[in-house]
Amino acid sequence: LWRTKAGRWLGVHTRNIADTWDADIQKKNLDGSVSTDTGTFCIEQTWRMLSITLNTGLTRSNSSSAALILEAGMLRVEYQYYAKKNNPQGGEFEDHVGSATLSIPVKDGEPDLEMLYLSYFTNHGEGGRITLKRKQPDPSLPRTASGGR
Repeated sequence: LWRTKAGRWLGVHTRNIADTWDADIQKKNLDGSVSTDTGTFCIEQTWRMLSITLNTGLTRSNSSSAALILEAGMLRVEYQYYAKKNNPQGGEFEDHVGSATLSIPVKDGEPDLEMLYLSYFTNHGEGGRITLKRKQPDPSLPRTASGGR
C-alpha cells in the first residue's frame, strides 16, 4: 500500500526509492589528491526500513542507519555506514565509518531516480562525491518485492 498513489492519497507519504545504480566515485584524500573508483550502489526498502550498500572491486559499504526526509519538494536520504575491504590483505584502503547525504529531485510528485549525487565523509577526515546513474532494468528479471530490480 505504501508504494501506491492510493496509499499517498490515504496519507501514507513514504516514497519508494528502492533501485540499483552504477556509481562513479571521486574521493578527496587527506593529502589533497583525488582518487576514483566505480561500483554498484543499491537501496533496498520496505515501509519501515532502508538498507544501502555500495560495492566496488575493493570494498563493500553497508548502512547502519538511514532516514528518508521530504523537505521543500526534495527527498533526501541521510545515512551512516561502515566500509570494509573485500580482501583484508589488499591495498591501502582502511576500514572506516562515515556519513552520507543523497539528494533526490521530485518531478510531478514522484522521485526522479535517473541521475543522483551523493556526498560523503569518513571518520578519517576524507570525503567525496558519488555520481549515481540508474541501471537499466533487465526485462527478463522480475521486480523484487521491495520494488527494486
